[in-house]
Amino acid sequence: MAPEPRSAYSNALTPVTGVLRRFFLTSGYALDLAVFRVAVFGVLLAYLLAERSEIVAFAEFPQELRIPPAGWQGIVEEIPFSAGSVSACWWLLVAVSVAGLLGVYARTAAWVAVPLAVYVLGVPQFFGKVDHNSQHLIWFLAILGASRCSDALSLSSLWRARTEGGAQPQPSVLYSLPLRAVWLLIGLAYLSAGIPKLGGGGIELQNYLYQRWAELDWEPLVRIDQYPALLWVASAATVAFECLFIVLIFFDRLRPYVAVAGLAFHNMTLLFMRIPFWTLQAAYVAFVPWTRILARVRRRPLAPEKPSPSTWSDLLAPVAVVAAGLVIAQAGFAAAHVTRGWPFAAYPAFTGKPGSTKKTLVVMAVDQNGRESPVDLSPLRQRLSPERLNTLTYNVQGGDDDERRALLTVVRRYAAIPSGTRSLRLYRARMSRDPDDHGQAPEVGKLLLVDPLRVG
Repeated sequence: MAPEPRSAYSNALTPVTGVLRRFFLTSGYALDLAVFRVAVFGVLLAYLLAERSEIVAFAEFPQELRIPPAGWQGIVEEIPFSAGSVSACWWLLVAVSVAGLLGVYARTAAWVAVPLAVYVLGVPQFFGKVDHNSQHLIWFLAILGASRCSDALSLSSLWRARTEGGAQPQPSVLYSLPLRAVWLLIGLAYLSAGIPKLGGGGIELQNYLYQRWAELDWEPLVRIDQYPALLWVASAATVAFECLFIVLIFFDRLRPYVAVAGLAFHNMTLLFMRIPFWTLQAAYVAFVPWTRILARVRRRPLAPEKPSPSTWSDLLAPVAVVAAGLVIAQAGFAAAHVTRGWPFAAYPAFTGKPGSTKKTLVVMAVDQNGRESPVDLSPLRQRLSPERLNTLTYNVQGGDDDERRALLTVVRRYAAIPSGTRSLRLYRARMSRDPDDHGQAPEVGKLLLVDPLRVG
């Protein structure tokens, strides 16, 4: 009997199902997943060391300055923030990061690291500015915890090989599926920033460059704003890259070019905006076929496999469940355009048009004769990133006197207060974002608060 003819709908769907099958079910190598594990734990360790000063500083900030991310209202007040508790958890997170890096109970280390990272890396996120450079580390840790991430390049695998004499792990979807989940999460991060730009007609790149340069009190060696055609190309390329990344990664031949484009994109933002996103760039090791490069395996592509029911239930189900949960959570925050979430959030879209000036605060020290002199905030700037300090000062302008006194408490602790100061005055001020005006003093406006407490 001749088979029934396939419908036009089925014929149209076949290429799509083929692409999805190759994407999700093509086997991968244990080494490729292990390299990603080393990268994630290594970056987490480097991030902890680089940001320790800021994390501990925020742990000591007054509670009045807390602005919880979306979903944390009513919970953040119950979380203990102190230098002691944060430092203890910081050291514990460092320890499990080293364990994961070396491959000693790496999956357990990853699961232990998830709540620790939510807490330790989350401390600065509860003061008005969410750092999108760290939240994806928590996603990747969860994926590692659910995967066979230590079957290669680990002390555990060396011990098993020595004591059990086991053979090298064979290619399997067990090693490829976690990396596919990572690709999807990276694509969702870009898409959450690209769709609002597409809906808003693009990005006002020049204005955001000015905003960023003013925030850092810096400008690049090459002023791209002076080349309108180049500025337009950069704007269009940004939107195209962010919106198409998640589609193009499904195609094997295009994926390497997409990864190269992603690294180029991030290094251009580093060059012109000092936004490196180095923790996300490090995750690009997930796109590299390390086994083929290091072991010179033939470039014959691996075929999609059909895992047995026991493999699905015992080994693949944890990865699939965790990955699906992460994708759904991130997609939900992205669809709702929630940029101030933790540890899920839509990435900054840079839509709208920033003004030509920015709001800021000026702190004046008043001596016994009533003379004012500006307080040197550079020691505070060394403890906090410019983005966090600017957001903190911006939010305090619209707050109450308790928040303003709390800010002055921070100033007294970290800033250079002149000797003989009798009180501090907090003024509202404005600064120009035009790069040609850099170096000019802010325009001082309304007096917000006088703190009569003696300092020094």
